[in-house]
Amino acid sequence: MREVSVVLLNYNRLNLTKKAVYHLLLSQDVDFELIVVDNNSHDGTREYLEGLADPRVKKVLNKRNLYFAGGNNSAIRYCSARSVLFTQNDMFFKPYSLRRLLDFKRSLPDSGCIGIGGGFVSSDSHLYEISDWWKRPPRAFDYIPVDFLSGCLLLLERSILTTKRVRFDPKYKLYWEDVDFCHQITGLRKPLYMVNNKVIGAEHLRSGTITPLLGEQERERIREQSHSYYMKKWSSFLHDRRKFQNSIDYNFLVSGTRLSVVPPRSTSRSSVVCEVRKAEFLEFSGKKKKAEREYRRVARINPKNFFALAGTLRMLSHHGESKDSGEILKLSNKCLSREALTSLGAPVRSTVTTAMLRIARRHADSRRYREAIFFYSKLHSVARSTKTKAVCEIERAKLRFLLGESARAEREMRRWLKRKRIRGLDKNMYAAAHFYLGEISREKGDEDAARFLYKRTLRLDPHHARARKRISQLR
Repeated sequence: MREVSVVLLNYNRLNLTKKAVYHLLLSQDVDFELIVVDNNSHDGTREYLEGLADPRVKKVLNKRNLYFAGGNNSAIRYCSARSVLFTQNDMFFKPYSLRRLLDFKRSLPDSGCIGIGGGFVSSDSHLYEISDWWKRPPRAFDYIPVDFLSGCLLLLERSILTTKRVRFDPKYKLYWEDVDFCHQITGLRKPLYMVNNKVIGAEHLRSGTITPLLGEQERERIREQSHSYYMKKWSSFLHDRRKFQNSIDYNFLVSGTRLSVVPPRSTSRSSVVCEVRKAEFLEFSGKKKKAEREYRRVARINPKNFFALAGTLRMLSHHGESKDSGEILKLSNKCLSREALTSLGAPVRSTVTTAMLRIARRHADSRRYREAIFFYSKLHSVARSTKTKAVCEIERAKLRFLLGESARAEREMRRWLKRKRIRGLDKNMYAAAHFYLGEISREKGDEDAARFLYKRTLRLDPHHARARKRISQLR
């Protein structure tokens, strides 16, 4: 079996196609096949392809222009190698480029796809490309996990196309089809890696396969069309991205000032940033255990890396056991320190708050009320959100009642209920406060006050079974 099938897409760019084919056929030490796809060109491309006698070259001649997605899809059934490389006729390879690209793929066995251009997708569907990352001398294994890869070069295993049925969506004429394709691979829980082009040695002219042949207005119309379709198709992905916003500021990813070319196990600051990004990618992909290991490793390298500490705390909040209480306590003290809250951005502070609430509730569910009260108090002292403070206050008062501290719990609940109603706070929180005040009144023997509070609870939460049961008992 050949090592790689190279799919080269062309449409009315014969001069570029000739140059691209010439450079690819010079490739050394690689057993490959070249599949040239022509989207019904009218510039002599077909005659040129029919004249190619090299046995490594296959021709796919489409009867109409299928654009980027359809053209690449039409070549998949002709691929017979172990890997598939999608590229364009404005990409020129040096004789050693294919060999180095395949070596890179072998060095990243868990990867779904690798490429030389890419970046990140924000929650508002903006693409942030990393353009200046490779402005330093090349090294042996330089890479970074990304959200999407540019369609100019995509290398992946053929099994992803045949077994998993991943395809370019033909509803995109131009633009966003490569981002959509990458999201499908990410959905298989396979990471995407952008590798150092200075090692690969490929040259991208960015003249485009089809784009230069269209007018500016037509390009803008197609771009808007594709973007609207992408937003509709991947709305759930973008919604999840809003809930879990990346902790790395996209601005310095674009400028490349904090991401430099370094070996993956280096302890330099820029390498640590890359490793945190890798851990976040694993977390977002649902691989919690692997993400926790990465976060812990980065925290050992740099104990002041609050992004790694916050990530470890989030992971422990999902599956930490009772034996982790001491570690959770230390992490919470570090993550909620003034220095940490100043360093972390608002999205990450939000994830830390959610993790702390989850940890406190888990302690309360396991009847470790004192520890739960401590976590709620700790979070209350540093929380900036009025809603978070309110949740901490009412949960803490409930736990005090369960510990038998009825007088203190009553004071805290009444003080809380006298405040102005907080917008966005769940009605069930107010219902819980009235219910526990009713329980305290019932303990004191004031049945009328207890009945009134239970009825108030049912008005706020008609499905509150315990309040309904208490009313029937008092009759």
